[in-house]
Amino acid sequence: MKSINMLTPGEENIIQIIWKIGPCTMSQIMEYFRNLQSDDNIPAPTTVSTFLRILVDKKYLNFKAYGKTYEYFAIVSKNQYAAMKIKSMIKHYFSNKPEELVSFLVTEEKLTEVEINKLLSQLKDKSKKK
Repeated sequence: MKSINMLTPGEENIIQIIWKIGPCTMSQIMEYFRNLQSDDNIPAPTTVSTFLRILVDKKYLNFKAYGKTYEYFAIVSKNQYAAMKIKSMIKHYFSNKPEELVSFLVTEEKLTEVEINKLLSQLKDKSKKK
């Protein structure tokens, strides 16, 4: 996977909406915010527009123009971004060793015994396919 620029929280917020509702216009994003949050937490249209432009520049989104209206759509999937973010986290916080992340999750009691057994089963299945 090619290296992708990380997103700011505001940029992530916008692309999460697009991942959720699919191709959409800025008006539809604003409507989504209005349905989700109180009026004081809704970003200004200029802020949303800036985030959309940045996401296009960073090659996360593209758009189709219909006159003066733009429909934005993701060109980086949620799974692609999640994989890149997790790889970055493992590199920066866990000495580039995925097993240290799993160990951390077990130690911090974020994984139950059932979840650990499920992971072990997935690892066994993966090793059988090699």
